[in-house]
Amino acid sequence: MPDGQTVEVAKMKFSATCPNNARTDVVSGEEEIVMDHPEPRGTGLGMSPIHTYLSGFMGCTNSTIHKLAKRAGTEVTALDLEMEVGLDRRGLTMDQVVELPFVYAKTIDASDEQLQEMKDGLSEWCPIAKTFKNAGTEVIEEWNVTRP
Repeated sequence: MPDGQTVEVAKMKFSATCPNNARTDVVSGEEEIVMDHPEPRGTGLGMSPIHTYLSGFMGCTNSTIHKLAKRAGTEVTALDLEMEVGLDRRGLTMDQVVELPFVYAKTIDASDEQLQEMKDGLSEWCPIAKTFKNAGTEVIEEWNVTRP
């Protein structure tokens, strides 16, 4: 490493069985997820790979916000997330190679100094949010806070 720091690497292993062109059964350790496409292309037994990836972004956002709240000396008692994503479909339909498939990602929902620390930290610490931003996707975060 150029900065002289030791990197701790967490190895993650996955395997997949693909019974047809639309379904992928992925196993990692003791966990399994079924990815599929809606009918008529698939059987609709699970989320599509893109939906699965974006669901991971929501899970990463949840986990990161709770960690940041703890670091800021507060806690999140309830958190609801919603997301809207703008996807350039030309790459999906194989009409054109698209360098930036996710044009925008907008997360909605999640306290003033502590909340700001959480907002600032989300894109620094959530690996999926960082991937979106570094790829050039416009990530729009709208935080609506309800206090007791």
